[in-house]
Amino acid sequence: QQKGTADRSEPSDAGRQSSPPRLTHYASDSEVTRARRSRKTTKVLDASDVTHTPEDAQYSDEDCPEGAISNVNHRSGPNTPVVGRPAGGGGGWIKQYVNMGAPKDPRFAKWQPANPDEKIGMLLEAAQLRSEGAAKKKWMSSTFRRLKTRGKSDARCREVVALHLPRGSGPKDREDVPIFSQSEVRACKKMYTDSYMDPVKRIQKAIVEMKESKRDLRSIREELFSVTEARLLQQRAEEERKNAVQSIGGLGLLAKVKDPLAEEAASSGGNGNGNGGKKSFKKL
Repeated sequence: QQKGTADRSEPSDAGRQSSPPRLTHYASDSEVTRARRSRKTTKVLDASDVTHTPEDAQYSDEDCPEGAISNVNHRSGPNTPVVGRPAGGGGGWIKQYVNMGAPKDPRFAKWQPANPDEKIGMLLEAAQLRSEGAAKKKWMSSTFRRLKTRGKSDARCREVVALHLPRGSGPKDREDVPIFSQSEVRACKKMYTDSYMDPVKRIQKAIVEMKESKRDLRSIREELFSVTEARLLQQRAEEERKNAVQSIGGLGLLAKVKDPLAEEAASSGGNGNGNGGKKSFKKL
């Protein structure tokens, strides 16, 4: 009875080989389903006849915030129902108004999908590639194991399974199959490394050249500033200083201002009288 149960629970290898490999979609099925559901909901709403909020949730243009216009009469695409909440509760009334400063058609990055259809296509393509890769990996593993159990050499198994690898050119084995030598392994690794490192090196070289050009541009700008703008600013400051001095002494105010202490000190010093300083202090 246990043997019969084991036979029913574990199918034979022949049955496994005859059945086609199952396609595994991993975790992307939920994303695809979610995107499809969102797209279907959007289409249903776009096809609906409801194009405005309920009457009890309508607000006048006077309540519209400053710098915005009503979005009811400025819809370029399909109209969808917008549910509003009265008494300043937000909701659809806020969504009726659009800021004219914001761009109407925002630009998306090239590596991001621009619409739901493109996103669904990308998800489906990625899921298909993953499933094909998993099926190919499973086939290669089972085929390699089956050929080894039949007594095939490693070189023969590699030529049968790994068709993307180059053929070996080393000494032949017992089945007259050229062995993949160490030099060929190094050459193959170098070829694969160069295939993805060459674009990286080109990008790095372009970045270095851009940095050098930026440095040269900065030095040229500094030299140009020292030749033109620095002298111009210096001349402008000198002119402003001269204008300020002329505005103060233009009416002869500086010539009419006299310093009594300086005059007393000069007169006392010229006469040789040592008491001139005391007299000046008495006068003060």
